Amino acid sequence: MSTSTTTAKQKYLEALKALRDAETGIRNLESRQSDLRQEQDNAANATERARAALDEATAAGDRAGIDAAFDAVAEANRKQESCAEQISSIDRVIGREREAVASALREAHNQHRLYWLAVEAEEREKCKAAAAPFLRAYRAQVYASVRSAVPLDQYLEGGGSGGGLLGEVGITKFDADSVTFDDKVPTLPPHSQYARVD
Repeated sequence: MSTSTTTAKQKYLEALKALRDAETGIRNLESRQSDLRQEQDNAANATERARAALDEATAAGDRAGIDAAFDAVAEANRKQESCAEQISSIDRVIGREREAVASALREAHNQHRLYWLAVEAEEREKCKAAAAPFLRAYRAQVYASVRSAVPLDQYLEGGGSGGGLLGEVGITKFDADSVTFDDKVPTLPPHSQYARVD
């Protein structure tokens, strides 16, 4: 694996980790919210019990019982309010985290695309390297045909410049003694037994 492909893969894995971390963060927050809602329900039940105790103490004229019941009601109400505030705060954090998840997902998709582009580019280079000997042999065959004055109709369309099949194998010009190749066009003709490498 080439350096560029390795780097692309590493960035892709990092993007996946960021996505998983963001998703885990949301799950943890949602779990905390669930706990707070349970605490809120418990506090609501405690409020009802304290009010019932207050009614009983009031009916009995129990001053100490009344004071204790008032304190219990106040504490239960504070607990409910605290839970509600925390739940609301976590809601806002979850909203931001969901945006982070969406961003991380887009980045993971992008890095995945870049990674596979790097893999494909590397595979193309491998194919070019593997086909190079066959390409050189084919060019040598064409060159030999030109040098030996074999009729060029099967190779050339349009005179002594790189047209027809000669152009397809990268021959830009030729004369009786030499042939010029354009190495920037490393292709094989369509009818070749070898695959194209461009």
